[in-house]
Order: sequence, then C-alpha cells, then structure tokens
Amino acid sequence: MYEFKFTLTENDYIEFNIFHSRNSPMVKKFTRFIYIFTFAIIALALGVNLAGIEEDLILMLVVTGSVLVLLGGLLFLLKKLTFFDKAILKLQMNLMKGNGKLPFSEQNFLQFEDDCFIENTVDTETKTKYSKIERIAVSEKAIYLYLTAMTANIIPVSVFESEQQKEEFLAFINGKVAQS
Repeated sequence: MYEFKFTLTENDYIEFNIFHSRNSPMVKKFTRFIYIFTFAIIALALGVNLAGIEEDLILMLVVTGSVLVLLGGLLFLLKKLTFFDKAILKLQMNLMKGNGKLPFSEQNFLQFEDDCFIENTVDTETKTKYSKIERIAVSEKAIYLYLTAMTANIIPVSVFESEQQKEEFLAFINGKVAQS
C-alpha cells in the first residue's frame, strides 16, 4: 500500500484554509447569491425607470444596486487576492501559538491499508475507514482528504516521488472511497 512520512508547516495549513475558503460549496453559494441579487436589483431599477415610477424609488433602487455592485466587486477582489487570506490566517496562527498548541500536528505518518488509513502523530494514532472520506480535493500543493465539511487530512504533493506516483495514489484512494 502507501506510506507517507512528512512534516506539515504553517504554510501548508494556511494553503489548506485558503483552498477551502475558495472552494467551499457554502462560499460559492453565497457569492452566487450576491451576484444574482445584485443583478435583480439593477434589473428592477431599470424596469422601474422605464415604467416611469416615482423618482425617489428609482433613486433608492439605483443606490442599493450600486452598493451591491460595489460589494460584489469587493467580494470578487478579496477572493482573488491571497494577500488578505494569508495575513488573516497568519494572525490567527500567532494567536493559536500564544495558547501553546497549533491547530495541526507537524509530524505526520500516514499508512494506507486495504480497509482504512492510519494517521500517526506525536500525540495520537487515528484509524479511519475509507467510508468516512466525504470528499477528495486536489490543489497544486496538496491532496486533501475531507473527513467533514471543514476538516481534512493534508498530504503535501512533495511526499510523492513523481507525478505518476501521485496519480496512482489518487486512483487508489478514489477507488477505495468508491468501494466503501
């Protein structure tokens, strides 16, 4: 089977959080809602204007539409700029360090067996059946095995000796998840 021994860094954790925030179904739904709502307000303002309804209502709709367009644009920019994400997450990491414990284990050893995978860290040993994997996500820097909507095992791409080994592992894990 597969065995990986690796060290997770703060950057790995930050990259996971950025990846998650950009690819989360909830964030995508919220962003879609903002765009649709903005379009609806603008369309309503134009319709009211063409129908010749009171000017105060038109002004209110135009102002509301403009604010929503600006919010939508700001949302779009914030999603595209990783600088803000990294700055916020680094601040969060420093706060957690102040409490004495990081939100992830630095030293990891993962073993993938026939019916489960085993994660060994300095403090714990966790045996997880493949049926518990909700989703497998792949980024440029890591593979994420989501066990819940918000938590995942992070496997840095650097643990693979080649792109072919990474693809073979993905085929293996996808097969195991599909079987369970």
